[in-house]
Amino acid sequence: MSARGLLEKGMGWRIGDGESKINIKYTRVSQLINHERGTWNDTTIREIEAEDQVQAILSIPLARTKLLDSRIWRLDRSGVYTVKSGYKSYDYLRKELLGFMGITTSKED
Repeated sequence: MSARGLLEKGMGWRIGDGESKINIKYTRVSQLINHERGTWNDTTIREIEAEDQVQAILSIPLARTKLLDSRIWRLDRSGVYTVKSGYKSYDYLRKELLGFMGITTSKED
Protein backbone atom coordinates (compact mmCIF):
# COMPACT_ATOMS: atom_id res chain seq x y z
CA MET A 1 0.00 0.00 0.00
CA SER A 2 1.31 3.44 -0.90
CA ALA A 3 1.62 6.23 1.65
CA ARG A 4 -1.09 8.13 -0.24
CA GLY A 5 -3.40 5.10 -0.13
CA LEU A 6 -2.87 4.77 3.62
CA LEU A 7 -3.63 8.44 4.17
CA GLU A 8 -6.78 8.24 2.05
CA LYS A 9 -8.00 5.24 4.05
CA GLY A 10 -7.16 6.84 7.38
CA MET A 11 -8.53 10.33 6.85
CA GLY A 12 -12.11 11.25 7.68
CA TRP A 13 -14.21 14.32 8.39
CA ARG A 14 -15.26 15.82 11.69
CA ILE A 15 -18.45 17.69 10.91
CA GLY A 16 -18.58 21.19 12.32
CA ASP A 17 -20.67 23.76 10.47
CA GLY A 18 -21.23 21.44 7.48
CA GLU A 19 -19.94 23.90 4.88
CA SER A 20 -17.67 21.34 3.16
CA LYS A 21 -18.69 20.31 -0.38
CA ILE A 22 -20.03 16.76 -0.83
CA ASN A 23 -21.86 15.93 -4.09
CA ILE A 24 -23.52 17.62 -7.07
CA LYS A 25 -27.17 17.80 -5.92
CA TYR A 26 -26.39 18.81 -2.37
CA THR A 27 -23.05 20.53 -2.54
CA ARG A 28 -22.63 21.05 1.19
CA VAL A 29 -23.25 18.93 4.25
CA SER A 30 -25.00 21.95 5.81
CA GLN A 31 -27.84 21.47 3.30
CA LEU A 32 -28.55 18.15 5.03
CA ILE A 33 -28.77 19.70 8.51
CA ASN A 34 -31.84 21.22 10.16
CA HIS A 35 -30.10 24.19 11.75
CA GLU A 36 -33.12 25.24 13.84
CA ARG A 37 -33.21 21.89 15.65
CA GLY A 38 -29.50 21.08 15.36
CA THR A 39 -30.27 17.67 13.83
CA TRP A 40 -29.91 15.94 10.50
CA ASN A 41 -32.68 16.70 7.98
CA ASP A 42 -33.65 13.04 7.65
CA THR A 43 -36.33 13.71 5.01
CA THR A 44 -33.79 15.25 2.64
CA ILE A 45 -31.22 12.55 3.36
CA ARG A 46 -33.77 9.80 2.64
CA GLU A 47 -34.49 11.43 -0.74
CA ILE A 48 -30.89 11.21 -1.95
CA GLU A 49 -29.39 8.12 -0.27
CA ALA A 50 -30.08 4.40 0.03
CA GLU A 51 -31.43 3.25 3.42
CA ASP A 52 -28.14 1.73 4.63
CA GLN A 53 -26.40 5.03 3.87
CA VAL A 54 -29.21 6.99 5.53
CA GLN A 55 -28.67 5.11 8.79
CA ALA A 56 -24.91 5.63 8.57
CA ILE A 57 -25.35 9.39 8.03
CA LEU A 58 -27.96 9.77 10.78
CA SER A 59 -25.64 8.01 13.24
CA ILE A 60 -22.95 10.68 12.79
CA PRO A 61 -23.11 13.10 15.72
CA LEU A 62 -23.36 16.80 14.90
CA ALA A 63 -21.30 19.39 16.76
CA ARG A 64 -23.23 21.30 19.42
CA THR A 65 -21.11 24.41 18.88
CA LYS A 66 -20.31 26.36 15.71
CA LEU A 67 -17.06 24.80 14.46
CA LEU A 68 -15.51 24.52 11.03
CA ASP A 69 -15.45 21.10 9.38
CA SER A 70 -12.00 19.57 9.77
CA ARG A 71 -10.05 16.56 8.55
CA ILE A 72 -9.22 13.95 11.18
CA TRP A 73 -7.10 10.80 11.30
CA ARG A 74 -9.62 8.01 11.89
CA LEU A 75 -6.98 5.43 12.77
CA ASP A 76 -6.05 7.07 16.08
CA ARG A 77 -8.38 7.83 18.98
CA SER A 78 -7.14 11.44 19.20
CA GLY A 79 -7.98 12.12 15.55
CA VAL A 80 -4.48 13.51 15.02
CA TYR A 81 -2.07 11.97 12.50
CA THR A 82 1.40 11.17 13.77
CA VAL A 83 4.21 9.30 12.04
CA LYS A 84 3.89 6.64 14.75
CA SER A 85 0.15 6.11 14.15
CA GLY A 86 0.70 6.14 10.37
CA TYR A 87 3.43 3.50 10.58
CA LYS A 88 1.42 1.39 13.03
CA SER A 89 -1.60 1.49 10.69
CA TYR A 90 0.56 0.68 7.65
CA ASP A 91 2.18 -2.26 9.43
CA TYR A 92 -1.20 -3.62 10.56
CA LEU A 93 -2.75 -3.30 7.09
CA ARG A 94 0.32 -4.85 5.45
CA LYS A 95 0.15 -7.88 7.75
CA GLU A 96 -3.62 -8.20 7.18
CA LEU A 97 -3.10 -8.17 3.41
CA LEU A 98 -0.30 -10.73 3.60
CA GLY A 99 -2.44 -12.94 5.84
CA PHE A 100 -5.32 -12.69 3.38
CA MET A 101 -2.95 -13.82 0.63
CA GLY A 102 -1.81 -16.76 2.78
CA ILE A 103 1.67 -15.37 3.33
CA THR A 104 3.04 -15.52 6.86
CA THR A 105 5.52 -13.05 8.25
CA SER A 106 8.38 -13.75 10.63
CA LYS A 107 8.58 -12.30 14.14
CA GLU A 108 11.06 -9.69 12.88
CA ASP A 109 8.46 -8.14 10.50
